[in-house]
Amino acid sequence: MKVLPAIIIFFLMLRVYTTAAVSDTTGTVTTVIEEPSEKISKPRRDISPELSAGGLQEPALPGAADSAADSSRPHFSPGSVLTDTTKKTVISGRTSLTSVRRLSNPGDTFHADTSKIRNGFYFSGGLGWSLGGFTLLDLWENSLPDSLGSLGLFDTSFRILPDTSTVSQKQTADTIPISFSVKENPAQYTMFFPLFVSFVRIGENDRLSFTLYGAWLRKVFSASITAKADSPERKVDYREQMNILSAFFSLSYGRLIPREYFSIEGVERSYLSAAFEIAPFIACNILRKAIAPSTDVRFGLIRDKIVSPESRFLHGSAAALRLGINTLKQINATGATDFAIAYCLQGYGFFFEKGDRVAFNTIDPSNIRKTHPLYWLSNRFEMSIAIMRKQRK
Repeated sequence: MKVLPAIIIFFLMLRVYTTAAVSDTTGTVTTVIEEPSEKISKPRRDISPELSAGGLQEPALPGAADSAADSSRPHFSPGSVLTDTTKKTVISGRTSLTSVRRLSNPGDTFHADTSKIRNGFYFSGGLGWSLGGFTLLDLWENSLPDSLGSLGLFDTSFRILPDTSTVSQKQTADTIPISFSVKENPAQYTMFFPLFVSFVRIGENDRLSFTLYGAWLRKVFSASITAKADSPERKVDYREQMNILSAFFSLSYGRLIPREYFSIEGVERSYLSAAFEIAPFIACNILRKAIAPSTDVRFGLIRDKIVSPESRFLHGSAAALRLGINTLKQINATGATDFAIAYCLQGYGFFFEKGDRVAFNTIDPSNIRKTHPLYWLSNRFEMSIAIMRKQRK
């Protein structure tokens, strides 16, 4: 038990002669100011015998202590108020004044803003990924052929008519049956991969951006009509394709999320963003194509029948609301990455074909809405990543 007081006195002496400012994990900054017990005309270079016997080193000059404290002193956020409390300690004939400074706002973090992202204007470009519904594609997929009857054919469409140019006439019993088979169905999921460019203004607590999106989607269906028990070349290859091209203009505003509420390791800034988007022109093209490798004229007649009309062109417009989170991470002195995840509600309508308003049964004749004008809402999940570069003033 006698050892404990000696240990306590040793650590107290070590604290008195500490020459650099130290900070604890709670945000308290302690500065030790040495003051000799008696006034002297010039700095003393010797140390009392009692302290020398304790094995302590000579304290550094006050100027050196100040520079060391400045180099290790943490940075406080703007607007923080410091309060000082002073206490006096007397050890071995020397007086020590200890100044304790604390942040006035307990909610402030010790390093409130470590962001390296510079405020200003940025130009960015990137790639996105969007997954969700698209009613126009659903209508088109429901209208795709699944049998000979849906193409207006029968299994005896190869019937050979009587040939009256010769004495020996061919009879209808010479008919060759045909069959229908699907080679490729459209992709199950509707995914867009938009490319975009943006002009972004980064402020102290918010961000504002104007973005131009462009996206293209293609889905393909293919089938084959063949003659049973006949040459493989005697067939018709049928292919149908839907192409969608869209362009969106987006205006987005984001508010900085305080780090105590939301933060990601390695990310300098996070924003809660909302955007309004408009697409003045959406183009949809349906292409039908059939190839008959055989020179048999009967296959040519079937080919001409199933591809009429060969193509259709529709155009419409859309608007959308987007809500999500953007995160910024610095990659160099003038560049950063912008990663975003968002939910988007899109509304499509005002589709026309050759000047006429497009209805539901224009795409899918069996649709129960029949002559109602084509419109729909789409819920989509979106992600994107962009490279930002700061513009010179």
